[in-house]
Amino acid sequence: MNANQLFLALGALLLLMIVTTTLNRTYILALTETIDNQLRFEAVNFAQSLTELVFSASEEYDQIDALLANRDDIQDPNKRFTRVTQFGDSLFATITLTPDTTLQHGVTGRLAAIQVYSRQNGTFVAEAETRATINRR
Repeated sequence: MNANQLFLALGALLLLMIVTTTLNRTYILALTETIDNQLRFEAVNFAQSLTELVFSASEEYDQIDALLANRDDIQDPNKRFTRVTQFGDSLFATITLTPDTTLQHGVTGRLAAIQVYSRQNGTFVAEAETRATINRR
């Protein structure tokens, strides 16, 4: 085997390594983006589930504090909601209730702020947020 054939073979191997590395990197980036999008989708779904919980709790408006109060501290496991995702990640949520206030159209009620977090590297990262109004039925 002469020097030209050796350099040609080394060049072909180098080109194959570059193509393979690029394809693997693209695949990993796409997979990471897909998992991140799935986490955001599940966070929005979790927030929607908690919104439905708030609406169902409004049936007993006078007892809503007993049902949903003290769920507003993300650091305390006893004062937050938790859900495990399909990928095994955990989502955490808080509900903050306002006192009775005048809502739109002069209706008296309360506002519930729902925030959903994921835990990344030991810190909580906000993933979704929504608000719901609660009034007497």
